[in-house]
Amino acid sequence: MSSKTETGLTSILAPLSGQAIPLEEVPDDVFSQKILGDGIAIIPTDGKIYAPVDGEIATVAETLHAYGFTSEDGLEILVHVGLDSVKLKGEGFTSHVQAGDKVKAGQLVAEVDLKFLASQGVPATTPVLICESAEDVALNTMIGDVKAGKTKVITLDEKQTVAAEAVAEEPVKKKGINFDFLQKLGKVLMTVIAVMPAAGIMLSVGKLFQMMDMNLMVTIGSTMENIGWAIITNLHILFAAA
Repeated sequence: MSSKTETGLTSILAPLSGQAIPLEEVPDDVFSQKILGDGIAIIPTDGKIYAPVDGEIATVAETLHAYGFTSEDGLEILVHVGLDSVKLKGEGFTSHVQAGDKVKAGQLVAEVDLKFLASQGVPATTPVLICESAEDVALNTMIGDVKAGKTKVITLDEKQTVAAEAVAEEPVKKKGINFDFLQKLGKVLMTVIAVMPAAGIMLSVGKLFQMMDMNLMVTIGSTMENIGWAIITNLHILFAAA
């Protein structure tokens, strides 16, 4: 549960049973590069998902694959079940809670059909993230076999808890984080960036073809060059569209 221990640490319990691995080993840049937050990931052996802290359900993804928790001391925790599992549109997931519900650490909040995820080629690896800045905080993680609702997989020192409580006391209520939007935003921007090398190749090859003394090749080369320039000069539009 997210509570202070005798050593002054705040602890977070494993939401699933399985094998805990470093976040850097997750084969998804959004998580391995800690864009959404720091923490660990769990390769589950059981499809039951439990609350990692005492607190409140902050968000439940429409596709039921991601759950945001706000602990009693103000920490924001994301449990994202599966990688790119949003594409399943909720199939294989069963939620037992909704946003605003109060929960206790170790309480069953959802279930996932691990066999179905495997049949769809979706890795069940589940990142468990602290969605706050931890620059001045000692974040300790537990790697290896973990048991849902029992094993403390993340601990934070008292400074993080104090900072979180200060934020929780602000008069303006903090809005829930749209985790799905952030993940999709990163992926669509990467798609536009991936187009840029192709545009450069079109320019180079187009110039090369135009150097050949053949009308057909000159025409093809000119067309390729125009396509390349069209992409380069309209990058701002492509990024805006993404």
